Order: sequence, then structure tokens, then C-alpha cells
Amino acid sequence: MPVRGELFYFSLVLRLRNEKYARKRWRALEWDYDAQFIFKNHNHNKHYNTKTSVDLMKMLVVLVLLIGLMIFGCAGTYKSYASQGDVKFESGNYQGAIDDYTKAIELNQSIAELYQARANAKAAISDYRGAIDDYNKVVELNHSYIGVYESRAGARSTIHDYQGAIDDYTKAIETDPKDALLYSQRAYAKYYINDYQGAIIDATKAIELYPDFISAYQVRAVAKEELGDKQGASADWKIAEELINVPN
Repeated sequence: MPVRGELFYFSLVLRLRNEKYARKRWRALEWDYDAQFIFKNHNHNKHYNTKTSVDLMKMLVVLVLLIGLMIFGCAGTYKSYASQGDVKFESGNYQGAIDDYTKAIELNQSIAELYQARANAKAAISDYRGAIDDYNKVVELNHSYIGVYESRAGARSTIHDYQGAIDDYTKAIETDPKDALLYSQRAYAKYYINDYQGAIIDATKAIELYPDFISAYQVRAVAKEELGDKQGASADWKIAEELINVPN
């Protein structure tokens, strides 16, 4: 799924850059102020010191506001790119979404949701290896991010990295052990690496969690066939066919 909600994170690089600019501007303002007020006697100097304190406080407030505007201005730009990417993704303009998410990431490289959104868009245009690279970045930034392991597993299965897919489905199951779909998907991955018994175990678990899971019966049937259990395979095919023919 694409990025949702408000995004209020600011990169350290932007903060340091803005603070450096503020310090340079502060020194310039101090120099301009000192150059304008040169007094020759003690009384004038006393007046100058008082006026300087008040005016410096005013300038400090202005500079604080200026820094805040610069920081929030940058954040708004990255946030707007993310929002534009969401709109384009929903409309089916996946390449446009990728471009916008990339711009958002250039402004803030620490938000896992941006990489997840771009990965999903890449997967939508069949750039599965590019998607996997972004899913890897999501895991690096937030290894507990919900959905990333299942998404990466799907991309890995598509490029025939079935063992990698199995590893990811296993991690996803650890987070949500009641998700029948995860067991069914892992069953297919195990089937493709010739782990037929493992496929049967996962498919059976999926069926326990969701008795009408057609694809779980199908993968269990083909796995049983590979192990020579023709009777068990026939029974699973029959149930799957009955479920397919059930009127909606």
C-alpha cells in the first residue's frame, strides 16, 4: 500500500544546512548593526548597549522564525511529493508515482514508508528487482514494518528466489501467525523447491485457519501427487472443484 497519513520527519542534513545558513546570516546582521552605531562618549555608549540588547533580541526572534520557515518549507515539499505519488499510484500512473516518491526520498532518506511505497509502484510495473532493493531499505530502516516481508516475498517468488521468499513468509508468519494466506503462499514456494512435505504442512495449516481456501487445497493436491498419494490428491482436487462451483 502507498504512504498514508501525515509525515513529519526532518533530515539531519537539512537541519545542519539551515543552521549553517542562519549562523552566517547572524554574523552579517551583527556586522551591519555595529557599523551603523559608533559613539564617541560614555553616555552614548550606555545608550548604545541598551539599544543593542533590545534589537539583538528582536533579531534573534526573527532568525528563529526564519529557521523554522526554512525547515517546515522543506518538509512540506517532501510531504507534497509523497502525496502526489499516492495520487498517481491510485490512478495507475506507477512511473509517475515512482518519480514523485524518488523526489520525496531525496529530501528525506530516513522514512521507511517512502521506500515501501516506491517498491510497491516498482512491483506494479514488473520491476521486481528494483522493488526488492527498496524493500531491503525498508527492512534496514524499520525491520518491524508491517507488510514488508510479505511484499518482498512476493517479489522474490516472481523472480524465482523461492528460498528467499520462504524466509520472508516465515518472518511474516511470526508477526501474524493466524494469516491463512501466508501459509498458503509459503506452501507454493516450498513446492517449487521440491519440499513437498513442507508444502503439505503449510497448506494444511492454511486450511485449518480458513476451510474454504481453494488455492490451499490445490497446492496440497499437487504436493501429494508428487509424493505418490493419489487418493489424497484426488480428495483435495474434489474439494477445490466443489468450492469453485459454489454459487456466489
